[in-house]
Amino acid sequence: MRLEQAKERYNFVILERRDQYVKELNSLLKDVKSQSELHATKIRNLLSNLLRDVLAAIVLVGFTLFSKVSDIVQLNESHLLVYIFTGLGIYYIVSIALQATIDLVDVWTSKQEMFYWENVTKELIPAGDFKKHVANSLRSRVCGFSIIYPIIAFIYLVLAVACFLFPNYWKQFVF
Repeated sequence: MRLEQAKERYNFVILERRDQYVKELNSLLKDVKSQSELHATKIRNLLSNLLRDVLAAIVLVGFTLFSKVSDIVQLNESHLLVYIFTGLGIYYIVSIALQATIDLVDVWTSKQEMFYWENVTKELIPAGDFKKHVANSLRSRVCGFSIIYPIIAFIYLVLAVACFLFPNYWKQFVF
């Protein structure tokens, strides 16, 4: 009789533990999915911000420069061109620095929160399995983030340098 009860309790505990494991694994997969979406969102936002900044620069330059093309000598003498492009170059550097700082802190914080749950679920999911699931699920997103993000940041820096150098080239072409 006691052996029967022990077997039933054992089966009950094993089934309950398996159900908890499945629930925790499901929760982990949701966390990994949100982490993956976070990486993709950060890249999309950075790219859309770059395109927005370039469009805004084109509009700014178009309105300030080309509305005064008829008086190009005065534009050069007033150093307005230098001020506009220096300000624009500074804006690009500050923009990428702030975006990168905020995005990287956000990704790091999100990753820390996800690994916090590793400690909570140690009894149900072994640490090795947890890390394996996370690594396998996030590998492509992290790789893409690690490649695309620096490329876009480099484009921002190239735009900034081009803005700093443009007034000198403008003088060569016009005068």
